[in-house]
Amino acid sequence: MLGLLLMVMCSFSVNSAKSQTEGNGYQPKDSVLRKADSLWTLKLYEEAVPVYEKATRGKNEQELASGDLLFVRGKDSEMEKAISASTGEYTHVALVERDKNGYVWVFEADRQEGVRQIDFYEWVKEYANQYDVFRLTQPFDTADVISRAKRLLWEPYDDAFLPDNNKFYCSEFIYECFWKDGEHLFETRPMNWRDADGNIPDYWIEHFQKLGVPVPEGVPGTNPTDMSRSPLLGKIDLQ
Repeated sequence: MLGLLLMVMCSFSVNSAKSQTEGNGYQPKDSVLRKADSLWTLKLYEEAVPVYEKATRGKNEQELASGDLLFVRGKDSEMEKAISASTGEYTHVALVERDKNGYVWVFEADRQEGVRQIDFYEWVKEYANQYDVFRLTQPFDTADVISRAKRLLWEPYDDAFLPDNNKFYCSEFIYECFWKDGEHLFETRPMNWRDADGNIPDYWIEHFQKLGVPVPEGVPGTNPTDMSRSPLLGKIDLQ
């Protein structure tokens, strides 16, 4: 149903833009027409989709709130296995925004795209049944958190896992979003890259060799599992 609705929108917006320009005897460049069409479609999409989703989304999604954190349990990639071996259960963390229309977005530091904003329904296709929701147990400035997240959009992913280099790995991005009284809300700890046997997995050795940097053992940082254990957070059960 939503797909049909958007097809109708696209058709309407293209024909509308064409008729307006051709009727005036003016033939715009393709790129200009495409941009106009995109803006028309985006406006109609933003107005229509929240209504559609409100009628179809599950109760779980309706209870998500801005500032909630989505902690993802390990999947099957070699990197996720290495993260889990060194730090624990969670291998990724992302931030929720519920906008003024009730639509749910996810902000995250993605390894391929860097810091991005993605539709929750697209995000959950990848992580369905593999994430837990945590919420701060004390009042905080939600608008400030979302504003900081948006200012970091499209910053590159930090494959070196180093502080203060204008790149961000997943929990580092979250760390930079939450502030209170001029200080970070979450704490950093000396990073551990060793497994339960005290060895650095081959994956990490090769990973950092390719980057030409040493394994940042002991460097201050964050990881999803440690962050989930913060006394400032509580796991919530969405029914």
